[in-house]
Parts: sequence; C-alpha cells; structure tokens
Amino acid sequence: MKVISTIIRFFVALAFLSFIFDLVNQVKQDDPDKQTYQNIDKLFSAPASFYIKEYKANEVLADSNYGHSPVIVYGVVKEISINGMGDAIVTLDDGTYTGMRVFIKKDQEPTASGLIKGKRVKFVGDKLEMILGSMRLADAQFLEY
Repeated sequence: MKVISTIIRFFVALAFLSFIFDLVNQVKQDDPDKQTYQNIDKLFSAPASFYIKEYKANEVLADSNYGHSPVIVYGVVKEISINGMGDAIVTLDDGTYTGMRVFIKKDQEPTASGLIKGKRVKFVGDKLEMILGSMRLADAQFLEY
C-alpha cells in the first residue's frame, strides 16, 4: 500500500511540474516585449568567424560591443541538429572545430528543417555570447536561406 501511495504522489508531482512548465512557456510566448527588428538595416552584421575572433581576443570588450543587442550573423551551414531540450540548432562553419551554434526560434524551425550543409545563411539574433569557449547566438531568426 505504501508503494502505491508513493507512486501516486510521484505522478501528482509530475503533473504539477508539467502544468508549471506549460504556464512558463505560455508567458514566454505571449511576451509583448519581443524584438521585431524594425531597424534591421542598422544592426551590426558580420560573419561568424569575425565574432569568434573578437570574443577570443577580448571577451569582455566583445561582449560589451555585441553581446547586449541584436546582431546579424552569416556563414555556411556546418550542421543542423536538435539539442536535449528540443531546440533546433544550426552550426555555422568558421574554420574552428566547434563553429558558432545558432539557436533557432521555435517559429523558425520549419525553415531550419529545409536547410542543407554547405548552404550560406544569414540570421538575426537577440543574444550573442561565448560559453566555455563556444560561440552561440540565441533566439535567432532567418534573414536569408
């Protein structure tokens, strides 16, 4: 009887966590402050290799220049994948082993599914950062593909 009670508690807790997760995702989707990139022609634009060189030379300076505002990144597709959280990721070839990982917005995933390796692409994203020596662009959407 104690085992059944424990199993029931587990499933109730799981259902509660699922409910909370859905609420958080709904709030993120309904966020009125989402960037629309109305002045896209005024955003800084460079190849993935440029940003990687800048961050490796001086991460603090590069982050202050590019990390806190939307930027445009372009390059050649090295890999198209999905991480453990279900995010679509396009890796741009920059001549390094890791490349730049571009995390695609959910509404842009159908476009990512049609990409092929070697294709030249251009993205605009909200957050450029280096984590453990690996470059990433978050909340990206396609400009050219």
